[in-house]
Order: sequence, then structure tokens, then C-alpha cells
Amino acid sequence: MQFRSSIQPFLVFIISLYALSAVGDIVQVPELKARVNDFTSTFSAMDVQHLESKVASFEQSKGSQIVVLIIPTTGDETIEQYGIKVAE
Repeated sequence: MQFRSSIQPFLVFIISLYALSAVGDIVQVPELKARVNDFTSTFSAMDVQHLESKVASFEQSKGSQIVVLIIPTTGDETIEQYGIKVAE
């Protein structure tokens, strides 16, 4: 699923910052292929399925889309800067 271009009006970011030592790095936005994108293996496969189900249910009932993105770092960018980059 390609959500980056169709995320409206809500976007939820969960960004896990495990690698705070990434000084000088510009982190590229990964391709968002699902509602739950866990690039740190924080969630189990069962957790991801459960979250996918919850988010899909919310989308159907409210019409708003939610995307969960977990990455190891935002590099030199603040969460806000990186979040804007993801939403674009």
C-alpha cells in the first residue's frame, strides 16, 4: 500500500530514537508500504497485525488515516522536521 501521497488529514508518528549518536546524518524517508511501518523490529508480527487492524477500523469508522512509523533515528532533524518530511 502506498500511503505517503494519500495521508489526510491525520498522520500519527511514533518515532523510536535508538541511535541518538547519528550526528550529521540526514535520514531518508522510507517507503511506507502499510499502516504500520516498524523499521526497528520493536513490535512482534502479532503486534503489527493487531495495530493494522485497529488503524484500519479507525479509518473505516472516522475516514481519517493513521500511519505508524518507527525508525531508529531522525538523524540531525528534530521529530517535527522529520515528521513534515514524512507527510510531504
